[in-house]
Amino acid sequence: MRLPALYFGVATALTIVAPRYAEAQTRNDLRIEAGVAQIVQPSSDDRVAATLGIIRHRGDPTLAWIASGNATWARDSVAAAQLAIGAAWRPSPASKWQLEAAGAGVLFALTDPFRDASASAGARARWLRWSSLSASAGAAAGRTVRSAGTAASRQMDLGISVAAGSAAIDLAVRDVGSTDGLLLEASQVTTRDGSREFDLRDFVASVAFERGPIELSLVETIRRGRASTIAEQAAFMAAATWHVTARYALVVTSGRQLADPVRGAPDATVTQIAVRRSVTSLDNEVAPRASEASVSVTRVGEQRIVVLRVAVPAATRVEVAGNFSGWEPVEGERRDGAWEARIPLGPGRYRIAYRLDGGPWLAPAGLARLREFSGEVGLLVVP
Repeated sequence: MRLPALYFGVATALTIVAPRYAEAQTRNDLRIEAGVAQIVQPSSDDRVAATLGIIRHRGDPTLAWIASGNATWARDSVAAAQLAIGAAWRPSPASKWQLEAAGAGVLFALTDPFRDASASAGARARWLRWSSLSASAGAAAGRTVRSAGTAASRQMDLGISVAAGSAAIDLAVRDVGSTDGLLLEASQVTTRDGSREFDLRDFVASVAFERGPIELSLVETIRRGRASTIAEQAAFMAAATWHVTARYALVVTSGRQLADPVRGAPDATVTQIAVRRSVTSLDNEVAPRASEASVSVTRVGEQRIVVLRVAVPAATRVEVAGNFSGWEPVEGERRDGAWEARIPLGPGRYRIAYRLDGGPWLAPAGLARLREFSGEVGLLVVP
């Protein structure tokens, strides 16, 4: 029995990575992705599918949420759709603890809704040891309904995340238990005693890197069977995003996803190309205005120094903050009759703001502006 294809990007849309949490906390935008994908499943013909996805972000220093919906139309009339929502919460901006929760619902056959469907939910606690290191523990559960019957799955996971400059590394181990024999046997996972109880252990390593307008992410998954389950699989997925302009990006993804029984997603090799449109005029785009601050980027050897200069000598305190500092204010210094802050940054895209004497946050001149949690921020690209 051939399982319906499911656009793999849906499941990954809810992943909240701690080293990049500050950016998620202040993002307020809508992203629309449209593209085409080639989908290959074990023992089935290749499929060419059209994909459409919508992702909405909203956040402030203590609460961020993301909602996504997407659909896949394959040439053999198999169509799938998913709606998912996730959130991350901190008691305070400086809290070392973060709670994350997510839920998703999937319809595997739009021509006959609810005949083949799944629902899943999960939660995770994360401890932020430093701004560059965090550890997490979580659990999730899901139920899948098909014409052949109902299956239940569960997952426990432990992880660690490390950030270094414009790169982030995530390592996780996941124990998965499932009764979804249809999904796993189609993925060539079996049991020694012929039972319908499957026990799996996944080791997942991912790397995300950003340099100027380019984002790159790599994910390697190794799966082994536990107890009576026989499984020895590996999968690699790569994704690259090129921000052509501030609003448009080209996204290319290629690789294999292993079957995910919690969400009901099948084993598949996917190659996709999509165009992303970012809409930032959702009550947060700020009209141009005069600004007392200017930003420049200088190079000292291989290092780049972002210099924020504020021409308000009468101010008694000038502070700078951004996703590069976890939104913790950095005080400027008086230089040549003005205020100046020097911040070493690697190549990448940043959000930056300044304030005078504890007033509202403002965006420097010459940058695209967005209205955020308590003022505005500027969008800065360091080449």
